[in-house]
Amino acid sequence: MPILELENEISGWSKIISDVQLNSKLSQIQQLKELLYEYSNLFSNIPGCTDLAEHDIELESERAIVAMPYRMSPRQIEILKSEVNKMLELKIIPYLDDIAIFSLAWDDHLKDLFYRLRSAKLHIKPSKCQFSQAYIKYLGHLVGQGLRTSGKLKVQVIKDFPIPTNKTQVRTFLGLVGYYRRYIPEISVIAAPLTDLLKGRNRKSTVDWNSSCQNAFEELKTRLSENPVLYSPDFTKPFIIQCDASNLGIGVVLSQVCENEEQSIMFLSKKLSLAEQKYSTTEKECAAIIFAVQKLKCYLDGHQKKVILFRKPFYRGRGLLKAAPFGAKPLLIGGIGGNDCDERKIQKRGKYAHQEEKTSAAWYGHSNYSRVKGHPSQPPRQVRYFVNTKYFNTRHLFLNGIIQLNTNIHIKRKYQMELLEERVYPTPFSLSPLFPMLMLSLATERQSPITRTSFQSEYDYIIVGAGAAGSVVASRLSEIPCVSVLLLEAGQKPPKVTEIPAAAGSFIMSDLDWKYRTVPQRHTGSALIDRRVILPCGRTLGGGSTVNALVMSRGNRKNYDEWAKLGAQGWGILFNTKIGKTIVILWHGIGGPITVERQNYQPEVKAAIVDSASELGYKFVDVNGPTQHGFYDFQATLRKGKRCSTAKGYLVPSENRTNLHILSRAMVTKVLFEKKQAVGVEFDFRGKRHHVAARREVIVSAGAINTAKLLMISGIGPMNELERLRIPVVADLPVGRNLQEHPAGFVAFELDESVELLHKRLFDEENISKYIKDRSGPLAYSSGISLIAFLSNNSTGEAKDITDHELYFLELPALAAKLRVGFTPKAYQQVFGPYEKKPILVCLSQILHPKSRGFVRLRTNSPYDFPDIDPNYLDDPQDLKDVVEGLKTCVKILQAPPMSKVGARMFNTSFPGCEGFMDDLEVFLKCLTRAAVMSLSHPVGTAKMGDPRDPSTVVDPELRVKTVERLRVIDSSVMPTIVWGNTNVPTIMIAEKASDMIKRTIHCRSLGRG
Repeated sequence: MPILELENEISGWSKIISDVQLNSKLSQIQQLKELLYEYSNLFSNIPGCTDLAEHDIELESERAIVAMPYRMSPRQIEILKSEVNKMLELKIIPYLDDIAIFSLAWDDHLKDLFYRLRSAKLHIKPSKCQFSQAYIKYLGHLVGQGLRTSGKLKVQVIKDFPIPTNKTQVRTFLGLVGYYRRYIPEISVIAAPLTDLLKGRNRKSTVDWNSSCQNAFEELKTRLSENPVLYSPDFTKPFIIQCDASNLGIGVVLSQVCENEEQSIMFLSKKLSLAEQKYSTTEKECAAIIFAVQKLKCYLDGHQKKVILFRKPFYRGRGLLKAAPFGAKPLLIGGIGGNDCDERKIQKRGKYAHQEEKTSAAWYGHSNYSRVKGHPSQPPRQVRYFVNTKYFNTRHLFLNGIIQLNTNIHIKRKYQMELLEERVYPTPFSLSPLFPMLMLSLATERQSPITRTSFQSEYDYIIVGAGAAGSVVASRLSEIPCVSVLLLEAGQKPPKVTEIPAAAGSFIMSDLDWKYRTVPQRHTGSALIDRRVILPCGRTLGGGSTVNALVMSRGNRKNYDEWAKLGAQGWGILFNTKIGKTIVILWHGIGGPITVERQNYQPEVKAAIVDSASELGYKFVDVNGPTQHGFYDFQATLRKGKRCSTAKGYLVPSENRTNLHILSRAMVTKVLFEKKQAVGVEFDFRGKRHHVAARREVIVSAGAINTAKLLMISGIGPMNELERLRIPVVADLPVGRNLQEHPAGFVAFELDESVELLHKRLFDEENISKYIKDRSGPLAYSSGISLIAFLSNNSTGEAKDITDHELYFLELPALAAKLRVGFTPKAYQQVFGPYEKKPILVCLSQILHPKSRGFVRLRTNSPYDFPDIDPNYLDDPQDLKDVVEGLKTCVKILQAPPMSKVGARMFNTSFPGCEGFMDDLEVFLKCLTRAAVMSLSHPVGTAKMGDPRDPSTVVDPELRVKTVERLRVIDSSVMPTIVWGNTNVPTIMIAEKASDMIKRTIHCRSLGRG
């Protein structure tokens, strides 16, 4: 039987449709003909349905068979379909002898099908064929042009159906109506009186027909006679799932907003049993969501979605498991959104809508392991028990084929409890049967600290942001016993899956990301949605160090010398003095909290790139050594094959200190001042607003975007902008100015099909087993990055160790590029569409010292509204030249003879508007860069450090905010100029140096100071 969802999807984008029927129909197949005669007693004529020509099968005896049990479908039919439909799954939908062809254009519309029919020795009957139609009748539906409605013949049969007198006739009527149940909202509730007539064992007994039955009978006929119309889904737009529940049933509406109008795609409903009718409102809402997840899986998986509830918001999800069928219980362990959700909060309509901020439910993870999470506290006891049983029951693991790994994993009880709050994200391995075991293997040690639910009224130091810098400062200051420290993080504890290197990049636009986008860019972005560039920023404990690509790069010593020349006295020695305290790797330093390792996986494509670079004369160096120029084997912030974030490296060893309190999901809304002195912070935590006082200092470590935003919300920023938003001015400083970022252009190459697709390697059970056993294989492959190179535009730069661009060579699936970059559907389809199922190698050219400068500016005075972020990409013409020079080097390396081993070939597609420049490489690469650039999440400079007398600076060399007291900024926003490399490790080094500065000012009797 054809899948109606597939027919609905294909017909949605089709503009030309043809319907082809075979001559003499299935009697062309001798074996099938004999089989149908032999089992003809399995079929029956349905009275009143002789007009359903699309269901007739004419044999030589002219016997009409109009109903056929699905499970008795002859094997020969499937053979026929597989032969004719091979390689045409996205063009045709066959049903026995009836074949519908869908196309966007006339070219090759019928040629492929005719060729395959001829090969199969099948003949069509032209008199019954319809060619080049806008709409066709198919399986009782009228489909085409993105619409679908019910067939008139079938509807007429339903309208003429006489009043049933026995259960058989009632069942027949409900069966006919049920075929169009997706067109009728709340059909289960409407048909409830008729459904109740079918109770009892005697199938042919008479029925007690009453007024409620008659009303339901007439209402169903009326609903169908109104010619309901459903729209075909557009998978480039978010889906809206509206769930509702009543005492009689539950209902779901799937819709989309097209041209500012909400259009219905499908209606679903279900009558509640007597036991289910006794559920509480919360349980019925949960049952409605589970029902929607089960029925709409083909629409929800991998697509953006928004959920709307019409009744009371649930608080803690009590009875969640009770409300769900046993087979659907795993749906409550994660969530439906993940990376592909634009909206995390479930919207509610009605009188309870004002409670949304406090009680709105969040949907996380992949629908294969979904959970509805209500209150930010622990799940209810029943859910905790179920998850504990699911993950730790030996029999369950055995039944899922996990014990065969012969892996002994001993998990401490405290680490088991961490798994209870796990969310599952749409990584390539999340759907693997071995995923539970993979999660268990990661639970052998803690990756993030224990957080608190209570706090004191005042602390010595309050640190805003537990990212790459804030975690370091909190850990270092709490080393002094007489000092109390409060660390506030707006995000949540990171899930275990973030520890897997291959998962890096899977969290962009998820609940672990702030989901920032730039304002529309003037000089690039024509191939991006609204010309806006996605700007990932970590929103979890560890910040960017928890979700980044794990690249270990401390920058060039010349960067820090330049800072000193710009007025940041004492910072020129940072390159040499802090790396040893931070990093554990070879000669780079010993004893530091952050460990660095090389990737424990060598992809096939890496060897070809190495040979190509060597043949062209490029050097292979340790870029974290004496010189930076050249290719280097990717060094990652890993510990025993797992991510080593600042949350793991700094906070976990400090979590048991009584003088360090850590709060997650604590959103700081303002720094509090008395005159010119910072005295505390205001923050939202567990649905309430709180004030906490700081006895010594407030330290802002929220990252270049959020630090600028918080300072301006608190009254520190450009006076004219603050006054425009009616924010009381505390200090007139250029906060938000001097924004710098590393823009990256890219060029893509396809590889031979002999190179296995990366996502298939990541899903392979053998490779998952390798990672579980010894942390090797493709799962140890961070973001698909094979090699990184720091190169110059000319030989002069190489001689002086001045690098102009950083090149990344990475395997990147086409769909991942779409999600991470934000292409318009047209641009994505034109460039990556032909290569979606092929292995792809992408080379990124990231310029290291951009000359363009941007800004961060408040849009409103609300701390919950996103600011305007404008990196002003490619505003300086030299930036475009530098990107293109790097891309030319990419092309030169990937077109060298050694790359023929993997069949590297440059894409023969281009972005709209660049088609005419493909013969001129430099002009073509300029056009590609004008069409789209990527952000690798390296924003810096919005609270510039330097000489206090310099009007362009915000903080002095001690990182104290100018003109105010007891307020410091410690993160990447203080960098006067951006470093020549990734910013994670330099930010950690800044935090280490700043911690030393602060500790020198602390005087405790226990330390013998004062």
